[in-house]
Amino acid sequence: MFRFLAILSLSFLTACAGSVADRSHKVTVITEPPGAACTLERNGVRSRLVGATPLFFIATRDGGDIEVECKLAGYETTAGTLHSGLEPLMLGNVIAGGIIGGLVGIVRDTGTGFTHRYPGRIRIVLAPLPASLPASTALRD
Repeated sequence: MFRFLAILSLSFLTACAGSVADRSHKVTVITEPPGAACTLERNGVRSRLVGATPLFFIATRDGGDIEVECKLAGYETTAGTLHSGLEPLMLGNVIAGGIIGGLVGIVRDTGTGFTHRYPGRIRIVLAPLPASLPASTALRD
């Protein structure tokens, strides 16, 4: 019985990713060429980023992907996706707490969003718009 209580009490003292990771983190948007205006869309909500690339925004941890769309005069509108991945610090739950403590930490982190993380940057390459045909080669009726 003592052994069971000792293991149970230790499981509540274990680390979790949420205790050492932030609730949000910085993501940098880089475009080639620079100077583009970008918008974000996540979970059906669209928002405009202030400024021109390169720029950054603060992403709250979430399981949903973030669509980044960038526009620049003379270039095609181009989009890229930031995929939500698992937070590597979650492994600390199992390492520090073993099976029971790890499960407790993972359940707690899942409820707070600490299990997810986005890449620290996204790079979007904008293609130039095709040049219009010269008047001498335009089709005639």
